[in-house]
Amino acid sequence: MAQKRSFDPRLVIDANRSFSFIFRSFEAFRTKPDLSVGSMIRPHISGGHCDLINPGLVLAACYIYFVYPREAIESIDLSGIDLSSFRISPQIGPNEVLRRLRNSLSHGRFEIDEAGIFTFREHKADGTDLSVVQVHFADLGTFVDAFGRRACDKFRSPGEVVH
Repeated sequence: MAQKRSFDPRLVIDANRSFSFIFRSFEAFRTKPDLSVGSMIRPHISGGHCDLINPGLVLAACYIYFVYPREAIESIDLSGIDLSSFRISPQIGPNEVLRRLRNSLSHGRFEIDEAGIFTFREHKADGTDLSVVQVHFADLGTFVDAFGRRACDKFRSPGEVVH
């Protein structure tokens, strides 16, 4: 069951916008230490939204939190993290969501539509056991943020200071 997927350059452009902002902000701080955060962010605010928080950034965070650590993420407790905004295939239990997302990301079986809804597909190698998870990128970002805090708490060395 080969799933055709297309490359969506918006995700790369969005992620680059956010990463580039971080580096430009650091350079601005070095050259103009009195420059306010507000003045740096203002050009990125439109209609009450910040274009620095975007699907590309959320996808980059998903990769670093879900894919890179591989099975180590399965030891992170998801209880209390809100999944109510996710549309999840009925055969997927709450404890399986993370594994299914990781596999979908690892194999590039996802897409995003014009409304900002990510659709993640995952299945066994023979094409059976198809699962689908759909979520708006902002809700996914909220989930990733909560998960990331738990992951960092779990993986942080004892006594390590967080800034």
